[in-house]
Amino acid sequence: MVTSTNPAQNYKFNGKELNEELGLNWYDYGARNYDASIGKWFNIDPLAEKYSGVSPYVYSSNNPVLFVDPDGEDVHISIGNKPVGTTSIRLIGASGEAPREVQIDIYEMTVTDDVTGTTSTYYVTRDAPLLNQSNPVNEANGVLEFFGLDDDTFNVTNTAFEPANGDGEYKAVALQDPSGTDLEALALRNEDGSSELDVEPNESPERKKGKKDKATGVMIHVGGSYQKNDGKTYVVGSFGCFGLCDKDSGNKGAKNFIKDIVNRRNKNKKAKKGTGINVTVKKRKNVNWDWEVDKKGNKTN
Repeated sequence: MVTSTNPAQNYKFNGKELNEELGLNWYDYGARNYDASIGKWFNIDPLAEKYSGVSPYVYSSNNPVLFVDPDGEDVHISIGNKPVGTTSIRLIGASGEAPREVQIDIYEMTVTDDVTGTTSTYYVTRDAPLLNQSNPVNEANGVLEFFGLDDDTFNVTNTAFEPANGDGEYKAVALQDPSGTDLEALALRNEDGSSELDVEPNESPERKKGKKDKATGVMIHVGGSYQKNDGKTYVVGSFGCFGLCDKDSGNKGAKNFIKDIVNRRNKNKKAKKGTGINVTVKKRKNVNWDWEVDKKGNKTN
């Protein structure tokens, strides 16, 4: 492919590469080529047979406000919005008599690509519990206190990441933990590569810093329990991230997940298809941002 010698001209329409070979001036969307000057595609959508009711030449079903059109046959990750079970996660900031762990919901995450046509299923956390340091304990009082019964509950702030408007559509980049634990992760990015993600307002530390509608550094990472280099097993928490859990927790689970992504990208690359990682985060309804939990970490409200 021959491109402009001016880097700024190579990626000036939707961030796609400009192909100037033979004077075509088409933008390479991976699966199709687009001429921005006349607003037309010059290839049929390779997945057209799956959508027989839609013209093979349209972009995102003729509704670009609601849908996106992935650039080629990339890797696709979809995170669900309906609980499929529960798991235990560390309560960040726990001290004194507060529980070290709390019970939270888990959600299904699927990974697929259009080259192999296969689907892998994982399970992730979506909530990030933080002990409310300004008002941590609701002490027992009245009759219970008179009889010496301890019925204290603890206030927890949910610092989860939640897309601000509808389902979130993101790109992902692979990262490796530099701390020595050798745990890999994927970090979410906007379509344009920026890392400030629009988020539903909540009481997260980011909001308290004046960034009430943005979140940064949101990752899909190891969750539940994992083993550090010292050989000990730890239960981890999460600040706004999606933690792999259940059968997918721990070092082995994290490595298997990243290996799955890498293998799919390699097969796409070999087939000369797109190698991006597209992530859809399905928005939940009625997220509970404030919890009360008992000493066992069970929600009481």
